[in-house]
Amino acid sequence: MILAFLVTVVAAIILSVILTAVMMHRLWAGKTATSSQDTIRHTPQFVVPSKRYGSLHAETVQPQVDPGTYQEPIAARARDDVRENSRLEEEPESSKTFVSEYGALQPELYPQQDDVLHIKELRQKRTTKKTNRGKLHIKLNYDFRTSDFVVRLIEASGLPAMDIGGYSDPYVKVYLEPDEERRMKQSSVQRRTLNPSFDEVFKFPITYDELQEKTLCMKVFDFDKFSRHDAIGDIQIRIRDTNVSRQLDVWSDLTKPDRHQEAPGDLLFSISYLPNAERLTVVALRARNLKAMDCNGLSDPFVKVSLLYEGKRLKSKKTSIQYKDCHPVWNEAINFNIPFKQLSTHCLELQVYDHDVLSQDELIGETTTGDDSDEPGRSQWRDMIDYPRKPVAVWHSLKDPN
Repeated sequence: MILAFLVTVVAAIILSVILTAVMMHRLWAGKTATSSQDTIRHTPQFVVPSKRYGSLHAETVQPQVDPGTYQEPIAARARDDVRENSRLEEEPESSKTFVSEYGALQPELYPQQDDVLHIKELRQKRTTKKTNRGKLHIKLNYDFRTSDFVVRLIEASGLPAMDIGGYSDPYVKVYLEPDEERRMKQSSVQRRTLNPSFDEVFKFPITYDELQEKTLCMKVFDFDKFSRHDAIGDIQIRIRDTNVSRQLDVWSDLTKPDRHQEAPGDLLFSISYLPNAERLTVVALRARNLKAMDCNGLSDPFVKVSLLYEGKRLKSKKTSIQYKDCHPVWNEAINFNIPFKQLSTHCLELQVYDHDVLSQDELIGETTTGDDSDEPGRSQWRDMIDYPRKPVAVWHSLKDPN
């Protein structure tokens, strides 16, 4: 009886194990088939960038799938590639990086060599002895991003000695002609040298088309604290004869200047007369291109206005001092009380001085306006009388006091 019971239990256990093994095998086989079908069904297409005729395009590629092998989805990476392609196509041509199967090429890392221009002094007569005034080294280019004409003053060499000690104290003035505003730039003064090194940059805001009608003028002067600044030489370059769309390296011989001495500069002021109050008003507006009186290549200018009668100063008044500025702006009014009948016998004298703390103030230049003055002072004075209460503003070229 006991033996029959044991046989029944063992048979039940063996049958249970066999059934369990069969069910596990079927379950495993079903999951494997499902995974393979899902992998094949959900494998996405992806985009590969390719380069055709200098621009980037997208090509659709169907990857090969090995049945039974799981592959990691790459949809996110494909989207990133598409965004990158769109960004590259939107960038300007100058900033693109060209990609090929051999690597990436960035054009800005391979600049072209500068053009070099040598300008020699032309002699009209062969018998005329050539005077060596030295050479000037500059670099020119037009910045299309900022619409600026850029002049880089590098150096000068072989300048003549203008001082007793066998040296010079050179500096350079840079400007464009024609220019109604006469925007002039000035370098620093290089002390006691015939081969100065400047390395200074000057920018002129101007359109590229307007620049083609200009001439670049550069004048080299010898600075002198106690006398007039002597002109060493100058150069003139017509922009239309050059190509400044890329950097141009220029070596030019200095030629004999048209004017031996540096001009003192220009002064803009207005005058008006109020008959009811019998008040003459002078407004010192601004000055431009004042002569450098200090060793730093600048000046500390102020204006002294005097009321004259038969050459004698009756009253004098001064404006404020504008420090370290050769293009100062004042906009300051000075008043004198004078009867209307006496206007024909009086005149105004305007003198521009350079302020000096340790020594006496130096006179840069002067001008007058009155019935007996030279032009444009005479016309300005008569317009003031003919049109009372109306300010009459005129630019005056300052006269050298020496």
